[in-house]
Amino acid sequence: MLWKLFRTISTQKPPYSSSSRQVIVNVNPSTAQLISVPHVLLGATVTVNRTEEASHLNTLGKTILFTSQDAWSPEMVIQAFRNKYLVEEAFKDLKDPLLVAIRPMFHWTDACIRAHVFTCVLGLLLLSLLRKELIDHGIIASFRHILETLAELSLTAIFTSSTGPELYRLNKISPEASAMARHLGLLKMVPK
Repeated sequence: MLWKLFRTISTQKPPYSSSSRQVIVNVNPSTAQLISVPHVLLGATVTVNRTEEASHLNTLGKTILFTSQDAWSPEMVIQAFRNKYLVEEAFKDLKDPLLVAIRPMFHWTDACIRAHVFTCVLGLLLLSLLRKELIDHGIIASFRHILETLAELSLTAIFTSSTGPELYRLNKISPEASAMARHLGLLKMVPK
């Protein structure tokens, strides 16, 4: 419908200028109405049919959503539609080589490719659960920042003798990494 709004039916060279052209636009070719206030754009005069423009403007801003979720309320359907960007972000995270790199894929059989993609999606799901757990404890961070911060965690095992007890020490970490480890229960895993 928008193409009807700006279809050129003739061009004429105006007598006052040799470089610019006058463009006459017919919105409704069947009635050939060319009545409106001309707009000047880059040296061209464009005429728009206001009746056809008004009928086109009445169609803007409308979205029809079809769903198979009969139990959902209209608000839930609209919210699901508006959250489609989350799926797009998940696919972007799957392609990020520093998060869950689905590529490069060194598999050739269908079963191995399916297993590789399943493992990557499972890793993304676990990262999402980890992030949700941290958000529940008031720590808001991106996937990349969470992984970089948790990468600081390292445990050193100290053997005093072959028969003596082993000592375990958590290496010095930032306060943010300490807070993440505490909220995730990682510090409880350090042997005493």
